[in-house]
Amino acid sequence: MCVLWSILAALYPAASNPSRLSHYVDHQSAVNMAGLDYPVSTKQIPHFEDNNPEISVNVLTVDEDTKSFCVEYLSPHRSRTRHINLLLLEDPSNPAKRHYTYIKNMSASLPTGQNTITRRTSAIRVCTPSPIRTH
Repeated sequence: MCVLWSILAALYPAASNPSRLSHYVDHQSAVNMAGLDYPVSTKQIPHFEDNNPEISVNVLTVDEDTKSFCVEYLSPHRSRTRHINLLLLEDPSNPAKRHYTYIKNMSASLPTGQNTITRRTSAIRVCTPSPIRTH
């Protein structure tokens, strides 16, 4: 159910303690999860988007070798009114253990430091829906 809670966290931001599920329980019926099997796989995200035509979802993972983000699913629905970036965490020793979490601020999720092209030190800005770091 973590994909549901993560999506609701994006749609109904809590003023404080956003990790508390109690903020989102009353909103469970706000999204259509019909036809999805739990735990929700990335392959089911297009079905979620079909059920919820105002929402688009990107799913990112972390490449442990390069310590960078990888796009697991990039939504083709760029013109929808609500766009949500999710991070899918996986246990390498147990692929069945997966957990989605909402990325509230994609730019804050990336390291700051000296840009190798401009030689300026600044935060990295990410343009959604394409959450790819560029230099």
